[in-house]
Amino acid sequence: MDALIEFLQARLAEDHAWAKRQERVAIRTHHVGRRSPHPPDHYSRVLADVEAKRRIVARCAETFAGDGWKSDDAPDMARETLRDLAGAYADHPDCRPEWRP
Repeated sequence: MDALIEFLQARLAEDHAWAKRQERVAIRTHHVGRRSPHPPDHYSRVLADVEAKRRIVARCAETFAGDGWKSDDAPDMARETLRDLAGAYADHPDCRPEWRP
């Protein structure tokens, strides 16, 4: 489970960096009067989505105590939640088949 959590954290860091770069480009383009395919607030929504996913991953990681789960039904909830999140990255070369929903 630790490898899946690390995988998701790395993908979210990549998404965050991409959205920040795109947001800066959109703002510069907007300020010089050119049209951007996405308005600057689009990337703010992407960044908010990344932050929401980070909170979900952190909550699931807290439920897993390294050597075991903290409650009886937590494993299924956390595992399925993390797999759902990993499904968005199914085409990434580091995504393992067992992580897909």
